[in-house]
Amino acid sequence: MPSHTLIENFLNDPNQYPAGCCTSDWALAEAVSVIRRARIELSMFLDVVPLRFYDRVKDTPRYALTTLQVEQIREQLADFRRRARRLMSGKIPIEILPSVATEFAIEPFITGFGLDSEDAFHLAIATTSLCNVFVTRDNDFVSKKKLIEREIRGRGVKIATPAFVLNSLKALR
Repeated sequence: MPSHTLIENFLNDPNQYPAGCCTSDWALAEAVSVIRRARIELSMFLDVVPLRFYDRVKDTPRYALTTLQVEQIREQLADFRRRARRLMSGKIPIEILPSVATEFAIEPFITGFGLDSEDAFHLAIATTSLCNVFVTRDNDFVSKKKLIEREIRGRGVKIATPAFVLNSLKALR
């Protein structure tokens, strides 16, 4: 299940799910990067340019995002923030956490688990913000789930896929 399915379920019908939710400014910024890359890769596919050339062509004028595409991305993020704010003022808490974590919070996840700095930053935000569940489809986390959970046991963070979380929340109804 794609992560956005969980988010859409939560945002569209929050009263069905008896739990709060957090994301971070960092996750939203990373989403922009993913959207940009997907749009460039689609253009490359349509031009029959092999994806192995992505790094060479991504900044060329041919593959730059159009003004309309940039506006669409900004509007999608603004819509997410509007819906999140509406939920924050209601019964179901949803919070957009600031992207703050020290090198001391990030470094053990890089050296101990071999995570990239971006992934380590996500996990550090979750652990320092006292999140209960870190929801991800990223195989770097899922494949190391038991190891990471054992090491961060004292912080109470569990790692789960979006499908697992959605099914767990549905079971609570």
